[in-house]
Amino acid sequence: MTRISGFEFWLGQVKTTPSSPDRDSNLDLPVLSSRELNTTSALANYDTEAGSRPPCTHYHICSINRTVNVRETRKVNAMGMKAVRSLSAATRRNKIRNEVIWERVGVEGVHKWVVEGETSIVECRRFVLVIQDGGSYEYREVMEGETSIVEWYRDKRVFVTGGTGFMGKVLLEKLLRSCPDVHRVYILVRPKRGVTPSTRVEEITKLPLFEKLRATNPGALKKLTALEGDITLPDLGLSEENRRLLAEEVDIVFHCAASLRLEAEIKLAVEHNTLATLRLLQLCREMKNLQALIHLSTAFCHCEQYELEEMVYPTPADPHDVIKLVQWLDDDTLRNITPRLLGPHPNCYTYSKRLAETLVAQEKDHMPVAIIRPSAGEYVAPPWREMVLQFLSLGAAGVPPRVNVGNVAVLPVYKDPLPGWVDTLNGPIGVLVGAGKGVIRSMMCNPSYQAEMIPVDIAINAMIAVAYKTATHKEEEVPVYNLTSSTYVHITWGEMLDKGKKCVYDYPFEGVAWYPDGNARTNKILHNLCIIFMLILPSYLIDFLLTLARQKRFMVRLQKRIRVGLGVLEHFTTTKWRFKMSRVINMSESMSDMDKELFYITNVKQDIDKYMLDCILGARQYLMKEPLSSLPSARIHLKRMYYLDRVMTVLFYCLLGWLLLQGINTARFCLEYSSHGLRGIPLLRGIAPSFS
Repeated sequence: MTRISGFEFWLGQVKTTPSSPDRDSNLDLPVLSSRELNTTSALANYDTEAGSRPPCTHYHICSINRTVNVRETRKVNAMGMKAVRSLSAATRRNKIRNEVIWERVGVEGVHKWVVEGETSIVECRRFVLVIQDGGSYEYREVMEGETSIVEWYRDKRVFVTGGTGFMGKVLLEKLLRSCPDVHRVYILVRPKRGVTPSTRVEEITKLPLFEKLRATNPGALKKLTALEGDITLPDLGLSEENRRLLAEEVDIVFHCAASLRLEAEIKLAVEHNTLATLRLLQLCREMKNLQALIHLSTAFCHCEQYELEEMVYPTPADPHDVIKLVQWLDDDTLRNITPRLLGPHPNCYTYSKRLAETLVAQEKDHMPVAIIRPSAGEYVAPPWREMVLQFLSLGAAGVPPRVNVGNVAVLPVYKDPLPGWVDTLNGPIGVLVGAGKGVIRSMMCNPSYQAEMIPVDIAINAMIAVAYKTATHKEEEVPVYNLTSSTYVHITWGEMLDKGKKCVYDYPFEGVAWYPDGNARTNKILHNLCIIFMLILPSYLIDFLLTLARQKRFMVRLQKRIRVGLGVLEHFTTTKWRFKMSRVINMSESMSDMDKELFYITNVKQDIDKYMLDCILGARQYLMKEPLSSLPSARIHLKRMYYLDRVMTVLFYCLLGWLLLQGINTARFCLEYSSHGLRGIPLLRGIAPSFS
């Protein structure tokens, strides 16, 4: 982008002399023959009747067309805008004349510029967007390209489950912003704490994630429609009217809803993840216009497969039988048979997701279905922010923090729309924050293994592209898409932890409970010793202090939940995985250039250092609510905690050495005492001196 004041842009070349009619080769652009005209008021009335052009106001500038994409949108003091197509090659410098193919003049109250209708702009391969801003011109070269995915989503009606979750929010924003012609997006939302579904959706759209959409196309938010329902209820809790509405209108379904509580018992996991999927499939069978059903699974639902192919593996038990089993048997009986049901699965979540995949695959003859498996290392994630605040305030108000459990371990936004954005502490970001706050000091992890995680925006781009692929390319088998990071981004757990540490040291969190110097360990005994001295004993000490202060104790109970969470994570960080993802790679390579840019999947070149920094800053700003202005004080506090940590480490080793010396002296005394006793026994008088 180039800003020129009183000069002209000449197709890749800026003219450095003022324009004049006798030598201007670009006759379609306004001519400023004198500097007196280089003012907002003069330009506003130039070449028009006095007062015919309205006063200059702030407008949102954007271009919305199925074949045109303006990459940058911002507020400008806009007087007018036009698109100019070059009739000559860009390399020609002599007497290039441009053809105006579209022009709009600023009108008060207009908040966006739209390429409306079938204009000649769709015939251009290359054109220049000219924004008249007072006495300045702004020129943007815009490449027109084929956007098959965006065009396919035109007038489509989409139904989303799990739209209020982390991935669901990013999916909604991406659909509305990158596919502006989508007709309607229905979201299954349950009332929560007296808040209606519509209010919940409205609150979601106020998040920073939607800021770019609100600025460029706020009218798109009106396409969101909340439908009251619950995946745990029969018929998904939908009313008859809403059920008929979905059956008549929906073209695409994204099933993202699931219970991610890894410590949940088999009954809860099957009801939320397997039975809920069956209920959704029954609804989809009634949909008259269904073109694609995308089921969000996890790359770890087949834990016995250390090399996971893009296929649906058979299950030891029929999903329908397991559903009947959990509905009929009592809780005690289910607990007793759970180990036999799970087999190689480390928890009920992965087992229930595996059953759900089988149910989806069984519907391939009745509807177009696809399964996408993002690399999702699942585990319990305590609310580190609340815990640290309670830790520092010694249990303020005597209220123990609530522990929410589990979520899919996708990472914060990598690129678009807001790098580093995240609104959940579940997943790897929870461990990152917990370690950055000095709460997690040790975890079982093989630092040489690949870190199988995926940024949320890449996973969402893949979901949107898979829906298009499923609807337009029929396959005999159920298409399964493994989406993991190690195939094209090679980073180990050790490298990720080291980079995370560096970012935390440079941009520390506020009020860290201890100096963040934890480590990944492969030795179980050493890890358990660290947990005892760095987590368990301090928690008992804090609860003792809370008792003296007549506050409610919570740290002992909370540290048990932390240990459970770290324990669940072990299976995924101490196992070497290999995932085949040829489908995703082939799909990405077959996309048009414009689609690759809008829905980037494997074509991104990730800067890991920058991304880790975005994750830390995003966690500070969006999760911990810590502004950048707090960094100076946070760095001072971190330095204090560093010295305190070193002093305590020296004292600990001194105490350990003193205890060791005391132990040696005690052992020597015992040996000497026993040797005197042995001398009194006639048969051992000859042996006793050897103990002296």
